[in-house]
Amino acid sequence: DVHSNILAQKICYRFLTEQDIDAHLAGLAAVYRRKSTLMLDAFDRCFDSRVTRTEPDGGLFVWCTLPEGCDSQPFAASAAEGHRVRLIELAVLHAVIAEQEASFRLNYSTPSDEAILRGMEILGRLTHSL
Repeated sequence: DVHSNILAQKICYRFLTEQDIDAHLAGLAAVYRRKSTLMLDAFDRCFDSRVTRTEPDGGLFVWCTLPEGCDSQPFAASAAEGHRVRLIELAVLHAVIAEQEASFRLNYSTPSDEAILRGMEILGRLTHSL
């Protein structure tokens, strides 16, 4: 690697050669599986049934789609301004905006379990007002 600094390379080298990387990855997978399940269960319990979601088979996101005729931008703005819950609309991530304007993604990697549950309850209430 010619782009990262030598110290970072040495740290990565020591970690990869002195630690059990497979055990580390298995531990991370277990944490993210639990957090994913927590978010999906909260989605199923809290969200309006007209909102759909994916079942993650990798990655750290749940992709959601609002009912036909809804736009994720005002939904995201309402969540952020009124409730301090941030989400990313898919229109921001994709060049083909027309098909994505009703979709957004939820990240479960960083928030605590409590923040996931609180955020899903808030977003769930907002979906019932669509």
